[in-house]
Amino acid sequence: MKKNMMKSSICLALVLVLVMSLAGCSGNAGTEEGSETAGETVKIAVMAPLTGNLANIGEQFKQGVELKAKQINEAGGVNGKKVEIEYFDDKGDAKEAANIAQLIVNDEDIVAVVGSYTSSVCFAATPIFDKVGLSMVTPSASNPDLTKNNKVMFMMWTGFNVYAPMIADLAITELDGKDIAVIYAYNDWGIGVKDYFVERAKQLGGNIVAEEMAYDGDKDFKTQLTNIKSKNPDTLVILTYYAEGAIIVQQAKALGIDVQYVASGTFIEDQFLEMAGEYAEGMYAINEFVADDPRPSVQEFVQAYKEEFNGELPGNYQGNAYDALGAIIHAYENSGETREKVNEGLHNLQDYQGISGPLTFKDQEIVKPQVFVQLKDGVWSYYKEASIQ
Repeated sequence: MKKNMMKSSICLALVLVLVMSLAGCSGNAGTEEGSETAGETVKIAVMAPLTGNLANIGEQFKQGVELKAKQINEAGGVNGKKVEIEYFDDKGDAKEAANIAQLIVNDEDIVAVVGSYTSSVCFAATPIFDKVGLSMVTPSASNPDLTKNNKVMFMMWTGFNVYAPMIADLAITELDGKDIAVIYAYNDWGIGVKDYFVERAKQLGGNIVAEEMAYDGDKDFKTQLTNIKSKNPDTLVILTYYAEGAIIVQQAKALGIDVQYVASGTFIEDQFLEMAGEYAEGMYAINEFVADDPRPSVQEFVQAYKEEFNGELPGNYQGNAYDALGAIIHAYENSGETREKVNEGLHNLQDYQGISGPLTFKDQEIVKPQVFVQLKDGVWSYYKEASIQ
């Protein structure tokens, strides 16, 4: 009898030790410094190119998101919860994006997504997010077709159907261009921007003397530029990404194309300035904002960014990622905490105070101010508020 009692006591003790051990393990899960247990955070995915040729863009997304998340959390969070960010590297590749999107939707704690960079990546991810009602706010993609046939893709960058005509007004109305040559990226974005630009330019009486294509990754544009030079334009409009754009500017100047240069907002990059150097001095572009933009909301963001990132100046991608997260959290706080409610809140977003002013989503496209900028002494500087004349 005593022997049986001893065995029972030993078994009971072992069970108690096991239970306490399991409890200890459970209590420590997610309690490392800077983390929260499940249900105590608002979990947001950031989908961006974090490696590869576009990694610098992904880093800018991260900077904008991290600044906004820090500000929200230091102010007490949202609905009593901290904002938690999880990053996913799509490498700027459409095939990779589809796989990443599936990983994101499988995590039911994620209530919305900031990302991605290119329209092609967003096109690949959108159908997957749309099936489960998971909202995606892109800081940069601007193809207006992205918002068609779905309810979840929101564009924080103004659509090229809006800003491309403004580039035409800049080139013709503001800068008195008459004979216009265009070189554009041969992809969905570049073709779309070019088409809207040309349509508006012709409405304004501009004479389009040349339309030349630039393939992504190309480094020799002398054939296209030689043809452009033969047409005697007074204005060269470059609608490419910054890497190709910097090479185009260098080679055009080397060929003696001494005309007015105008570009899309894709040129507002430190890497463009490093690559193009003095060849780009004096050119104009359109943008969401620049660091010397006098609007108080812009200056408030610029100062906060400089304090957080050792005096560096922010650009479009940091700013739009910052506003993308802000819009999502605004929807979460005011409409509800589920994916469905966040989506509803984004559809109803109106006059949310963003960096460049009040932000409104109309048919999932952002409505907000634009500015014209000029490169002066190696710095993109505020020229004037952009508009359609």
